[in-house]
Amino acid sequence: MRSVLALSILLLSAVGAFAETTLQITKVENMEFGSVLPLWAGSLTLTAAADGSVTVTASGIKYVRSSQRRAAQFTITGDAGARFYVGLPIAAKTLGAGVTVDTFTVSSSGSHYLNSAGSFTLYVGATLRVASAVSPGPYTVDFDIQVSYSDVF
Repeated sequence: MRSVLALSILLLSAVGAFAETTLQITKVENMEFGSVLPLWAGSLTLTAAADGSVTVTASGIKYVRSSQRRAAQFTITGDAGARFYVGLPIAAKTLGAGVTVDTFTVSSSGSHYLNSAGSFTLYVGATLRVASAVSPGPYTVDFDIQVSYSDVF
């Protein structure tokens, strides 16, 4: 009987070690590649910085309206000072015939920690891939990101 009681105490202690507040994620801005003109099959990569600015690398694609480009922005909230993990899409997302988005990246590498107020601003970039003969028009796609206090998704 004592070993069962001891086991119960250990389990309660382990439960107490977990974060008490659920992590919340709120979308603030959509990712926007801007208006582009594919000269031939090519790609356009938006790399987001921690301040939300983006670096653009293009191959075979010319910008028409580059002022529209921006990284997706999310606000993560939870326990102040807590470490959290980000899970991004692994597979390419199809926007339409000959148009995909893949290689999703976050603005900060390494570990992520919520600030003393319990929040963190996360920016997400990706690579747009366009075939040589793509119909003009707007292309959109949804993608999921996951956040967790644990590194298991």
